[in-house]
This record gives sequence, structure tokens and C-alpha cells, in this order.
Amino acid sequence: MKQGWEIKKIGQCFSSINNGANIKQIKGASGLPITRIETISNDRFNRDRMGYANIIDYKPYSKYLLSDGDILMSHINSMKFLGRAVVYKKRNNEVILHGMNLLRLIPINDIILSYYAVLYFRTELFKKDIGAISHQSVNQASFNITALKNLDIPVPPLAEQERIVEILDREFERIDALKANAEQNLQHAKDLFQSALKQELQPKEGWITMKLGAFAHMKAGDFIKASDIKDEYFEGAYPCYGGNGLRGYVKEPNRNGEYCLIGRQGALCGNIHIANGVFRATEHAVVVSPYQKMPIKLIYYLLVALNLNQYSTGAAQPGLSVKNIADNVSISVPPQDIWNSVALRLGVIESNCTALEENYRKTIVLCDDMKQALLRKAFNGEL
Repeated sequence: MKQGWEIKKIGQCFSSINNGANIKQIKGASGLPITRIETISNDRFNRDRMGYANIIDYKPYSKYLLSDGDILMSHINSMKFLGRAVVYKKRNNEVILHGMNLLRLIPINDIILSYYAVLYFRTELFKKDIGAISHQSVNQASFNITALKNLDIPVPPLAEQERIVEILDREFERIDALKANAEQNLQHAKDLFQSALKQELQPKEGWITMKLGAFAHMKAGDFIKASDIKDEYFEGAYPCYGGNGLRGYVKEPNRNGEYCLIGRQGALCGNIHIANGVFRATEHAVVVSPYQKMPIKLIYYLLVALNLNQYSTGAAQPGLSVKNIADNVSISVPPQDIWNSVALRLGVIESNCTALEENYRKTIVLCDDMKQALLRKAFNGEL
């Protein structure tokens, strides 16, 4: 460790580490904003993702008012997001209440800087420490304040903390720009395939347009208890597919052959994937059985081009009605003598676009790796 650095307990660096006010937030309410877990999503303070409870007078909650430089940390969440932390930077005279399910850490200013601490909280070492003190339940994980206070943190002199923050802020800004560019290009690659798909499958002379229900028989899969679906393969098991591909393995199948499946609930509405062999489908997937025998990849491309998610209904929990898309969505089918050639051309286009997407995904991962490498150097005293 660099000369002048100390190893302290997190509890020694903050005058207070506490949960927020136990206020039941009300959908559609107004008044003073209250922080919640979503407020610190994406490693930033999101003023547009706070809750409300029609509270106008802040005085009864004066000890829960956020101050400039406070750190908010997630301590009840999925394991991946435990320990996520952001610095609150106050704007003008705004009043924000610290709500439940986020810890507020108030730094001792002559020991530690908020932005330095948050950078340390993003390191792999801290994430590992958080994992060691966390308790996993059915749907979420958590850790307690006492355990957090007893974790170690390297603390250099304040001037050194300032220098580290300055260097990392500058480098992270450069990396974030590179990552944003890669993410934008990734979306362009996806759009490129959709554009090519739309152009290639534009109805032409000889193509037949029909309702989706006349093109294929469609039926939702069976209800299967989650406890009956196993993550790992076991002897005598069969693949089980849901709205987003392979879910796991079950004892009894209900299909044999090649089929396209359509996701029918939530964020997976309209998602298309292929299942083949002996398998089972859950109620979250619509099994498509075309009345014409055509290449499975062509069926896949024809369904993807329909953009079926636009036909979903329901705000809180979107869903696709099998009858609605069967009766109201039209599909254009090419003549049989060009089925294979159309599928082949689209396969080449898809392969090229997939290769582009993979390169951009690698760049995105590399950006995250670069940040972690810089963090390791910074907190090893090597910057």
C-alpha cells in the first residue's frame, strides 16, 4: 500500500449509515419526492424515478432530508445490484426525502470524499465483500448495516482522493463515450437486419397475403409449475421452452418436431425463437404450426418481420391474444419455388448482422473491463 494510505472500516468513514423513512408511496400521488430503489438505477441519481405520498410538509421528516454529498446505496435488491451506490448532488433548493430500501451514507468530510467512496464501491473487490455479507432469499438478496460498517476500505489523504477522482472521472468519460458509440452501433446493426428483412419480404408478384390464422395453427403452451422446471439437465429430461427460448428441463414433453414459438407475456411479447426435437412449451409461448411445409428459418423470418409486439395489450403486464393476432394480423408468403432461396439470402444477411452485433457487444464488455482495470490500479495506489 502506498505511503500515507490507511485501511479503515467503512463505519469509521461515515457519520451515519441508515435506512430511510418508512413511507408508503402511492401511485399517482404528488408532493415531495421520495427516493426508492429505482432512483439509483444505471449508477446515476434519477429524479424522474422517485415515489410520492402526497406529503407537503417536510418538517415531520426533517431527519430524512437529503443533503448535498450524501451517498445512496442499494442493500435490498437482486444480488447483481447489491452495493450499487451514487452521490446525491443537490440542485438549488430542492427537497427530497430519503425513503426505505436505500441506505444513506453521510461521509465524514475530513476523512473521505463522497465521489472517492462511490468509485471504491464500484470495484470488484467491494462487490466480492458485499457478496460475502449478503443473504439470499427467494426473490432478492440483502445485507445489514452492521456488516457493511465492518467492511474495509482503503483511505488515502484527501488530496490523493481528489487526484484519483479527477483521473478516473476523465478516463471514465472517455470510456463512456466509446461505450455509448458501441451501443448505438449495436442498435444500428439490429436495425439493419430489420430493414433488410422488411425489404426482402416486401410482397411481390405471386406472393399470397393471408391472415396469420390461415397460415398456421397457433396454440399457447401448457401451464407448468416453476418448481417442475429444472435448471440443469437430468436423465430422461426434455427441454422446456418459454417466451424467450430454453427455460430448463422437465420430465414430460408435449411436442415433437420443428416449431417457431412466439413470446406472449410481458417484455417477451412478440419475441420469436425456434424449438425442435422432443420438447415442452410453457403457457408463456405460442406454438406456431404452419399449414404449409416450409423451411423453419423462413417461417422464423416471416414471423419476425411482423413485429408482433405492437399488438400486445395491457400496460402493467403486456400480453398477446392468440385469437387477436390470428384473426387480425396478415402475413405475406412467397411462392414455394423460392422458399429456399429467400431463406438462404436472409440467413446470410442475418449472419453478417449478427457478426457486427457480436463485435459491438465485445466492445461494450471491453469498456466495462477497462473501467475495472483502472479501478484496480487506483485503489492499489498505482495511478
